[in-house]
Amino acid sequence: MRDRICIVSPHPNPELNPTIVNLIRELSGRFAGVDVLCPQGDFAATLSGGSLQLQERASAMNPAAPVRPGLRGKIANAVLRRIRPHLFARGEHAAVIGVDPRGIAMAHRLNRVARLPLAYASFEIMFEEELTAAEQAMHAAEREACAHVDLALVQDSRRAEALERETGLARERMVLVPNAPAPEPIPESRWLRDRLGLRDDRRIVLHAGTPAGWSGLHLWPDMLATWPERFALVVHCRADIGPRTRAHLARLGRGGRLYVTHGPLPAASLASLFASADFGLASYMPVPDDWTSGLNVYHLGLSSGKVGWYAMCGLPMLAGNLPVFRREFERFGCGAVYERAAQTGELLDALDRDYDFHSLEARRFYDQRLDPSDGIERFCARIEELCHPEKRP
Repeated sequence: MRDRICIVSPHPNPELNPTIVNLIRELSGRFAGVDVLCPQGDFAATLSGGSLQLQERASAMNPAAPVRPGLRGKIANAVLRRIRPHLFARGEHAAVIGVDPRGIAMAHRLNRVARLPLAYASFEIMFEEELTAAEQAMHAAEREACAHVDLALVQDSRRAEALERETGLARERMVLVPNAPAPEPIPESRWLRDRLGLRDDRRIVLHAGTPAGWSGLHLWPDMLATWPERFALVVHCRADIGPRTRAHLARLGRGGRLYVTHGPLPAASLASLFASADFGLASYMPVPDDWTSGLNVYHLGLSSGKVGWYAMCGLPMLAGNLPVFRREFERFGCGAVYERAAQTGELLDALDRDYDFHSLEARRFYDQRLDPSDGIERFCARIEELCHPEKRP
């Protein structure tokens, strides 16, 4: 019986994306199971004590597997590319979900024999006006796949409009789901403070995620120069950041103003990480590095997983000058938007003076704008209807 869901992701560690975790949890209650194909392998997703676990399986179906080098590798890759759709058609899946442009293109190719319901989980949008020739080819594959997509997940109405414009995917096929963790109890946590040996009177400003141009890395020295002494920037990197960035952060940390923690944490430990900070830094900045870092960042909307975590844990936020932050922070007093790095010390100081108010507003921002529960339920119910039309009410 076909009663499993297949998720194809081009990204490593898909279980660190809050929406992917939420999808797996909800779909696992509606179907026999969920499988995840990603660069690290072919995994069966399971829930153990509420925590997501990925158990690797032996499979030749994974289109996201790394390309093998050399002539033999090219031959093997060509053979696998040809036979994977036939292997997939013999399996037990009822639907396939592709993540982002490359993932939906791979999912579409994998599904060309089985022709199961196809869904698109979009977190990064390709804007045609800024694409290179090589990126145009990927965008063409995305658009071809979108002609066969039955259902799509996107974070908010503005990103839905952009996705429709850039891919031709009809708006009525989209379900809006902010990229944020599902509600859970927020623990009292000293995780960062104890790990780094920070005194109780230091105020921790957490940046969770990759230090890069689009995340404002080059502005951090000017920011730190303006911050009152009690504030410390803690950068939590889930993956290896490379020797140059590591050396740059080490230089910034010599004055005791910046600290770095490394390594992916289990999904069950993420709340302890975020709850151990006092503020969240969302220093997004559009830069022309590649297609993910320009207009895709400018039109960030409600697609930032770290902002979802900050808000759920009640962390007031210091954010870059993007439309979404100007718009949302005007309605919710959950943070401050800076235009120049030199402003950030004064803004942090002001947030700290009325901390309890801004913390409550951050949680209100989560409750009213970012809680993904309803959207996830609607998206998964639509998947179930596509797979089992006889169950429609």
